[in-house]
Amino acid sequence: MSRTPICIRFVVPLLLAAPVAAHALQGDRIRPYVGGVYNYYSNLFYLDDSLQNSQVSFLKDGQRHDMSYGLRAGVDADIPWSRQNFVIRTQITDTKYVTYDQLDYLGYNARGTWNWAIGDKWDGDLGASFVQSLGTFTDFQGTGGRTKNVRKQEEFYGSAMYRLTYDLKLRAAVRNVKLKNEAANFQQFDRDDMIYEVGPRYYSKGGENFLGLTLRMTDGKFPNRQVLPGSMLDNGYKEYSMLGVVDYRYSGETSLRGELGWTERRNDQLSQRDFDGVTGRLNVTYSPSGVVGVFASVFREIGAFQDVTTNHILTQASGSAPATGTARNCNSRRATTTRGASFWAIRTSF
Repeated sequence: MSRTPICIRFVVPLLLAAPVAAHALQGDRIRPYVGGVYNYYSNLFYLDDSLQNSQVSFLKDGQRHDMSYGLRAGVDADIPWSRQNFVIRTQITDTKYVTYDQLDYLGYNARGTWNWAIGDKWDGDLGASFVQSLGTFTDFQGTGGRTKNVRKQEEFYGSAMYRLTYDLKLRAAVRNVKLKNEAANFQQFDRDDMIYEVGPRYYSKGGENFLGLTLRMTDGKFPNRQVLPGSMLDNGYKEYSMLGVVDYRYSGETSLRGELGWTERRNDQLSQRDFDGVTGRLNVTYSPSGVVGVFASVFREIGAFQDVTTNHILTQASGSAPATGTARNCNSRRATTTRGASFWAIRTSF
C-alpha cells in the first residue's frame, strides 16, 4: 500500500473532523456536534507472542498492527418540562481501518431517558438504548479471519425510588438487555437478560452523593441454543448478587463510583460451571480543571464468555487514562493477556 493513499485515508478526514463549535439550540437544551476518532493498535487481533506470522493465515503481509479513523456526529438534548426531564444522547461513527479494511463498520449509540418525579416521595427513570458496535478482535479470529462480527444491543430499563426519610430512599429497578451477533459463528452467544434490583440508598445532605446496598437477580437466556443430551452447552443461568454501591463527588474535582460484593451464578444444566465469589468495579476520576484529568479503574467481574470447557470468564484488571484539552478523550493502554498476547493501544477522539 502506497504512502499517499494512507495519508489521504486517515489524515485528511481527521483534519476535516477537527473540533467544530456546536451551535446550541433552545438555550443549550439541544446540542448537535461533529468530530473524529483515531486509534492505533500494536497487536490488533491480540495474537499470542509465541505465534509466528506465517502461522496466521489472515494476516496481510505479516502485519499485526493497524490504525483506524472515523467521522462522528451526534445530538445531545436535555429537555425539562415541569418537574420532568427528558434526556437524549445519540451518536453515529463511520470507522475505517487502514490495512484490515474488512473490519470497516458503521456504529451508533442512541439512548433516551425520561427522569420522572411525582410529588415529594417518588422519582425514577424510564428509557431505552440501542447500540451497534464491532465485536472484539478475538471474534475475528473465531471466524477464521473471514468476516467481522457486528453486535447489536437493545436495552429497556426503568426504576422507581421512594423517599423514606429526607436522606434515605428505597429503590427498585428492572432492565431487559438483548445482545445479537451478526456473524453466524457467534449467534449461539446471543443473550436475553432480565435484571431485577432492589435496595436502599443513603444520600448525603439531600444531594446526589449516595451509599447503598443492591440486591440483584439476573435471569439469563441464550435463545439460539438447543441443549441435547450430552451437550456441553447451557442455554440459561440465574445470577444473584449482593453489592455495596457508592456514587460520590468531592468538591467537583474527584468522583468515586463503583460497587463491590458477592456474586453467585447457577447454570440451568451444567452445575459444574457454577460460580461463587467476590465481584466489583471501582472507577475514580480526578479533574482539577476542565482541561486535564485522570481516570482510573479496577474491577473483578464475570463476563459472558463460553466455549466447550467454560460458561463464563472471570476478569480481573486495573487501568488508568489521562485526558487533555487537546482532544475530547485521549488515552493509552498497555497490557498482556493470560494467553500471552502483549499489546498497546492509543485511542483519541476529537
